[in-house]
Amino acid sequence: MSPHRIPAPPSSVPVSVQPDASAGLPDALASSILLVDGDIGEGGRLARWLQHRGYAVSLAIDPAEAAAMLDVATFDLIVADIDGFGPAGPGWIEQLFLRPGFPPVILTPSRLSLQAAAWAANLPLAGYLPKPVDHDALRTILQRIFGRSYR
Repeated sequence: MSPHRIPAPPSSVPVSVQPDASAGLPDALASSILLVDGDIGEGGRLARWLQHRGYAVSLAIDPAEAAAMLDVATFDLIVADIDGFGPAGPGWIEQLFLRPGFPPVILTPSRLSLQAAAWAANLPLAGYLPKPVDHDALRTILQRIFGRSYR
């Protein structure tokens, strides 16, 4: 499987992580995930966890970079932390649902609030997992979305 080559705004550093060959999964099973997280450390850890389970992961550090990636590539899933992006975070997520054929979206907020939870409850989300992300819960959601079982 060839690596994703996604142009990004000049101020950003695109990160693309391909499926781990040691995961024992054929490339044909690899699904592509756009991970949006302003915390490159936390995002990188989650990207490696997903990669080890056979997913191709592209990491965007903010909504603008994620939108640029969505303009040139197709993803099977978006996993996004909207905290720390100000009004652009929720606004960007709401814009996703206006795109034709938008992929499933899992929100992974780093800060919990009743207001944010109420907002998210009114969106067609595939999942809502506060940080730190519970890997067992994420695995269950991924199995529901992709219909495959991973370690």
